[in-house]
Amino acid sequence: MPLIPPPDRSSPVPSHSRRASQATPKIDMSRRSSAGSGSGSVELDHLPVATAPSNSIFAVAAESSASPAETLSLVARYDPQIRQLASFDSLSREMMRYSRSEQLFLMAHVLHEDSLDRLAPGGEILPPAALLAALQATAGPDLARYAITPARLAQLARQQLPGLIDIAMRNEDLTHYESVFHADMQKRRPELGEAGLAEACFCDPGYLALLERMNLANCRECSNAIAGLLATRHPQLRVATVTAGGYDHQFVLAGDRLPHRFGDLDDLDPGVVYVDPWNGRYGPAREAFSDPDAQRLGYVLPSLRYVNVFYDPLA
Repeated sequence: MPLIPPPDRSSPVPSHSRRASQATPKIDMSRRSSAGSGSGSVELDHLPVATAPSNSIFAVAAESSASPAETLSLVARYDPQIRQLASFDSLSREMMRYSRSEQLFLMAHVLHEDSLDRLAPGGEILPPAALLAALQATAGPDLARYAITPARLAQLARQQLPGLIDIAMRNEDLTHYESVFHADMQKRRPELGEAGLAEACFCDPGYLALLERMNLANCRECSNAIAGLLATRHPQLRVATVTAGGYDHQFVLAGDRLPHRFGDLDDLDPGVVYVDPWNGRYGPAREAFSDPDAQRLGYVLPSLRYVNVFYDPLA
């Protein structure tokens, strides 16, 4: 099974100064409270990019149809895009660095919207000493409940939190830009229903370019991007994003035929390929669902459900 080596996560998380070098848009703190509220007009000029630049890794030329038997080799041609998506920052991946008790602490005292406003006023992350003082003032009484020692809190403030806060703010920005993208598509394509709008957004080259510019994508964005790319470039394929209930992970299935239900391996056509760009994996779907690590990875066939379908299931 083709398997892309996972990106190297052993290096320290870059500090927030990275934003300037990547030309990532500065955080508009006032936008956080209003994004997604549905009020006011949506302006496309807030988007970092509108279309994929010609030198983008995602600017792949459309080609003629491939037979279903060639699906795996077809998907393998998108190895550079899958690698690129796997290399992007990801809030969900970043949180996997921490113990369960630390995750609960971070969600309550760092990643909450009010906490981000306090720890990064005006979009500028506080220096480590000030981060530590702010957390001591607001979360001090809760440290014992989360099994976090003062020494561990100081280590977090000094080493991990600047990078985590930067990723969390970019994650909020990405959510905002996606809502802008969706609203603009709705104006351009008012005849589409909700499912059609989602498909149109993910097939638009601007969506891929947005992730590239933000250098951030969780499993949902990774799978939506690859599904949109495959569906656009290879309309002969049936492409869909899927998720397994309770596993909080999304990936892609593609093939000549996709099942109407997920019961056992016999429901999967042998030619169906899975693509999990967030984990840097792709290969025959039957092999993935019978892999010893399938449950850990969220490849749980009986629990699968479709999220977005990029074809007409009645055709």
